[in-house]
Amino acid sequence: MKDWVLGLTLVLADGTVVKTRGRPRKSSAGYDLTRLIVGSEGTLAFVTEAHLKLTSKPQNERVALAAFPSTSKAVETVVRVIQSDMPIAALELVDDTGMRGVNQGGYCAKEYPEVPTLFLKFAGNDKAAVDRQIKTVQEFARQAGCQTFEFSNTPEEAEAIWAARKTLLWSMLSLKNDPSDIFLSADTAVPVSKMGEAMDAVKQKISASGMVGTCLGHVGDGKSRPAFQSLPPFSRDMRHLTGPTIGNFHTAVMCPPEQKSQAREIITWVQRLAIGMDGTVTGEHGIGLEFRDAMVEEIGENGVDMMRQIKLALDPLCLLNPDKLFRLRIEKAAG
Repeated sequence: MKDWVLGLTLVLADGTVVKTRGRPRKSSAGYDLTRLIVGSEGTLAFVTEAHLKLTSKPQNERVALAAFPSTSKAVETVVRVIQSDMPIAALELVDDTGMRGVNQGGYCAKEYPEVPTLFLKFAGNDKAAVDRQIKTVQEFARQAGCQTFEFSNTPEEAEAIWAARKTLLWSMLSLKNDPSDIFLSADTAVPVSKMGEAMDAVKQKISASGMVGTCLGHVGDGKSRPAFQSLPPFSRDMRHLTGPTIGNFHTAVMCPPEQKSQAREIITWVQRLAIGMDGTVTGEHGIGLEFRDAMVEEIGENGVDMMRQIKLALDPLCLLNPDKLFRLRIEKAAG
């Protein structure tokens, strides 16, 4: 989200009104207050106005689905796509358990192979260019041992294929052993090249626990070239066009309420796995109250203390979401 926010108008805890930046796409004027506030989860200010980047809807949109014998083979294709600097609009990886949920959920008109599967979305104004992208990715997938590769030729076909990804959350809930089972999740991120290893390790951990769980990877992170076509050739924001190097993946664990503590231990294990792979405990959903101690493990006490000092400078009475993101008193974290 932060990449789409140009500037903000906000109100500090003492009522001071601040405008972080105007409408220019690039600026080197002082600290980047805009991103500081966007990532602060409501702990530093109230946002009253936002200037956002806009983009036109591409004239041609196609989707594709590729099934693989293993997660590592699917990730191999992802890495090839990223290294080729191809402007994929969306690139999602669903594991075999997730695909079983897709078939069991009943939201799709057909059944799919219950194996690791990539869902891809292609978009652009040039139809021939989009067709070339699909053919190139299909060849990448074939070289990685893809079992099936299908793509849409009409908007109706695109909607039908993407329905499997769009309804995945509700499909996953159909895998509960009992309606009373609870749902815990993590949204860690690791370098894309390590995503296959990470997801396989997580799946083994969940399987060994006897619980039901699945992994979903946002391996394309939604950053595509069409969305930024209007930028000047040498804009600093061109860094977004090279594709992501970090892949965000969600881990979902479902279990009876009495096993919540064991499931939470798995989530903590997943987060530590991501940190050990030079990743992060949260790729998009944020820290909140629950993962604030995990953030200390990721960036260290000195980094978190720097955040504390910023918080106390802007909100000395701690009126805005106190103790969210990090504990305001260091000794609490130790206890």
